[in-house]
Amino acid sequence: MNDVSLITSWLRLIVAFPLVIGLAVLTIRLGGRLQSGMQRTPNMEVVDRLGLGKHFSLMIVRVGEEFHLMSTTEQEIRLLKVLDFEPMREETVGTADFRAILTENMRKIGWKSP
Repeated sequence: MNDVSLITSWLRLIVAFPLVIGLAVLTIRLGGRLQSGMQRTPNMEVVDRLGLGKHFSLMIVRVGEEFHLMSTTEQEIRLLKVLDFEPMREETVGTADFRAILTENMRKIGWKSP
């Protein structure tokens, strides 16, 4: 009798374990999509981000029709400059090099790096 219950327990484990793992993966995927969907707004988006170190990055953020250059660290998010250039065309957004655009706009506004 003990052998039969041991075999049944192993069969239940073999069936239940993949089911639990599959549900966990499904929950993680759906949870990430729902969370990212809640963070989207029609008037604000991060256009691009450039990591400059382990805990430091620069971002260009579109707020309405304006573009803002911002720095982020572990402790703070700081507005560096409101950029005054025309919005990027859709065809150049995906292929443009963020560093080149940032360097060009920093040169235009007279920004000097520390």
